[in-house]
Amino acid sequence: MHNYNSSFSDWIYAQKSHVKALNGWLMRCLLREPEEISDGTAPFSPGKFSAPPVFVVCNKWSRVVDKLSEKDVIEAFNGFMIGLKEILDLQQKSTVDKELERKLKNLERQEQEKHKVMQT
Repeated sequence: MHNYNSSFSDWIYAQKSHVKALNGWLMRCLLREPEEISDGTAPFSPGKFSAPPVFVVCNKWSRVVDKLSEKDVIEAFNGFMIGLKEILDLQQKSTVDKELERKLKNLERQEQEKHKVMQT
């Protein structure tokens, strides 16, 4: 489960990096002049420049992926793994308790047999 969680985190990072790199590469193919506004550079939108749909889709995809956080999913999965470990620990403890109980009954039975032998 730990490996799955680690792989999931790596996969999300790879997806984000892939989309960011693809969007950056496509943006270099557009001829554009950065628009200056009073508080800095305006956000770029390929749709304003009548760019082909692939540019618009990739740019939107990149912005959405940047806003997504895998943190909640990873934290939930970590919580799940902690709960699973607690259940497994309880199950193991229960198995050990049952084994000890079985051994105790065997010892009691042996002791009763010894008492019978001694009485006869």
